Amino acid sequence: MKQCVSIGVAIGLLASGVSSSSAPAAEQSCAPQGELHFICGPHHPEDLVQIPGTPWILISGLGGALPGSPPGPGDLYLLNATDKRWHSIAQASLAAVERNTRLYGDCPVPDATQFISHGLAIRSGSHGRHTLYAINHGGRESVEVFAVDARGPEPRLTWSGCAVLTVSAWLNAVVPLPGEGFIVTSTFDPKDSQAQTKMANGQYAGAVYEWQPGRGFAPLAGAEHTGDNGVAISADARWLYFNWFFGRAVIRLARDGSAERATAPLDFLPDNIDYAPDGSLYVTGQNADPKQLLFDCPGGNCRHDTTIVKLDPVSMMTRVVAHLPANPTFSDGTTALQVGDTIFLGSYRGDAVAYMKAPE
Repeated sequence: MKQCVSIGVAIGLLASGVSSSSAPAAEQSCAPQGELHFICGPHHPEDLVQIPGTPWILISGLGGALPGSPPGPGDLYLLNATDKRWHSIAQASLAAVERNTRLYGDCPVPDATQFISHGLAIRSGSHGRHTLYAINHGGRESVEVFAVDARGPEPRLTWSGCAVLTVSAWLNAVVPLPGEGFIVTSTFDPKDSQAQTKMANGQYAGAVYEWQPGRGFAPLAGAEHTGDNGVAISADARWLYFNWFFGRAVIRLARDGSAERATAPLDFLPDNIDYAPDGSLYVTGQNADPKQLLFDCPGGNCRHDTTIVKLDPVSMMTRVVAHLPANPTFSDGTTALQVGDTIFLGSYRGDAVAYMKAPE
């Protein structure tokens, strides 16, 4: 089978049929391109979350986790949204350990040399103390949990536990539930020999799991054929919003099963989904054709445009916020996070976080 970006690219990032271009290796420039400015350095900055009440942004480092992509280490970064300075915090955060055995038992600390972060989510706490959930592909498919202390001049993270998925899955996104549980999405089953073909044809190949203390992971009831990429939850915890990447749609599901699922069709591949300050949802993804992305992208080295839309969580109507042509510094956007009047953008490829002024 010819393989390029392969199952991996499909996983947490991907595309939906507009422009793509071959991307030969070239020296990266941090000069602005149109409305986009860049923070160069973070490697494969796939997901971004803001630490509540602060200007600090946590950024995942996907490294070479995608099948078909060149191997490379993952990371976790801390970025100041005000002055745009950033640095790696993965090693320090994994070295600082305070186990929460009540919730996570004796789950072992991950190997810091293999750690690869992907989807991120924050559980907001009080008095500057919060919880970070990070999907990890390094050595195991797991959710790594960190205590976040944002009371000082710079936030500090301490590893406090993990939940390891024992079934065959390629985890993608995570969102906390009321209490101490959380939901994760899986893009595909790595043991399914037909997974790549299914995804290329727009068929569902993923799964959704709920984790609860003392019980572990279990398939989420009623979530069949819903979420294989980004996930968000309403403030009242009644609704879940899933990005069905290869299905080019956002799906809304009532957690208690009391309402029919609703679907918002899109003309691009929706990757991550994040709340905007006005209560709507940013849906961000790539303009690429699934077959081209999975089968006809030599070495996985193609660039695709990025589309951002705003989704009304009640009406499920969307409006385009931006269509961003691929350029040598940034392409294949995965995440839009608004902090103040600035939108920060992540990508599963390249070595830059992009940012632009949020539309009025």
